Amino acid sequence: MTVVDPQTLPDAPKLDADFSNYFVINNLPKCKEEKIAKLATLIESTLKKKALKIELNDIEIPINEETQETDGVAFIKMKDEESARLGVSIFDGFKLTSKNIFAACLFSEFEKLMQTADEF
Repeated sequence: MTVVDPQTLPDAPKLDADFSNYFVINNLPKCKEEKIAKLATLIESTLKKKALKIELNDIEIPINEETQETDGVAFIKMKDEESARLGVSIFDGFKLTSKNIFAACLFSEFEKLMQTADEF
């Protein structure tokens, strides 16, 4: 049986590899699925207070299948790179609680963020 990469097929959809309009927030409180909406609303309302328009469905907070909790990270889609950079400036260092000081970066810089020491 030969395995074929679906992206090499002639009718494969073109995927947008440009994630410049996304940013990532790390060190969010870990929570169960029922509290994700509250966390997303906090992100949305914080951005709207700074005149950045965003829809709740542009905020992705994944669930870890093993723990059935979030991993403390959110991926936010903005209208353009400039808005994403503004989002980073709003959330990087944002203090929710003494244990939850957010770290934010553009999606393209996410690998650098993941190398930050846990003591941060």
